[in-house]
Amino acid sequence: RRAVGRVAAPDLASNHRTVLALDQEHITAYIQPDAYVAPTAAVVGNVTINNHAAAMPNVVLRGDLGSVWMGAHNVIEEGCVVVATPEFDVECGAWVHIGKGSVLTGCTISPCCVIGPGCVIEEGAKMGAYTRLEPKSVLRSGDEIPEKEVWGGNPARFVRKITADESYDTQPLMERVFEVTSQYMREFLPYGSQYLEKERLTKSESK
Repeated sequence: RRAVGRVAAPDLASNHRTVLALDQEHITAYIQPDAYVAPTAAVVGNVTINNHAAAMPNVVLRGDLGSVWMGAHNVIEEGCVVVATPEFDVECGAWVHIGKGSVLTGCTISPCCVIGPGCVIEEGAKMGAYTRLEPKSVLRSGDEIPEKEVWGGNPARFVRKITADESYDTQPLMERVFEVTSQYMREFLPYGSQYLEKERLTKSESK
């Protein structure tokens, strides 16, 4: 059931913009119409978010120093930070799940990977297809996880090979998340709009 009378009024003091273009609008994000970006997320600069992907509340995707590519059906959970650097772009293949509070910097994530909550992936690190990083692990700069392996720890090291069931359980999870975010999209404007109202009021007061 939909809550009635419990929706907070917009904070007119907020300058938050969910999608922020750079260089006088010449560098801007490309977001597929069926992707979900939460109103409290921040997508900055050269960022691509593909079909059925979801950036949940308080996610930061920064493409101000390089490019960020998020593949189709990716799920970026609450509080994640994904940052490109001048030396390394961020590339995430399709069907990638990034757990809550993880930080990814200038790394390459192949398709069908699962990154546990609270992980750190440093510049130049790579995850092969169908790999997993256990919660709160640190994948150091330049390290690479071969295909179909589970790594964990700080620094992250080989734990075991993934099972046959683990190879196929990623996609159903992403599909369930997309069903939920489809409901979110019907409830919210596509992007935060408080700044528009603030600008309108500022102009009217100056007249």
